[in-house]
Amino acid sequence: MQQKLTSSQETILQAFVDQQIENRHIFSHQKDVRMIPSPKGNLQWEMDYPKVFADLFEAILGAVYKDSGKDLENTRKVVLDAMEETISNFLQNTPICPLKRVTDINPQAVFR
Repeated sequence: MQQKLTSSQETILQAFVDQQIENRHIFSHQKDVRMIPSPKGNLQWEMDYPKVFADLFEAILGAVYKDSGKDLENTRKVVLDAMEETISNFLQNTPICPLKRVTDINPQAVFR
């Protein structure tokens, strides 16, 4: 997975992994701003799931689906076994879209 990443992407990915280890692999939905050292000076980065993890998860999920003979029930079991705690935590603390927060406060809000 890392062989095609730039050094900046590798640094960001490693910072994310380090954060996940600190948080016992529980993602809080809160942005965590980190300073990432780079040859061009420190970079400020809002910690979020790197897209590469989403791509990797999709690839694994597709492989499970294909290898199971396109059996959705078996695929569902694999996902729930791997993600049950994460899904449960997410459902207890579902993040709210910032635009929804604004329209809840001011239903007449106009966005441009």
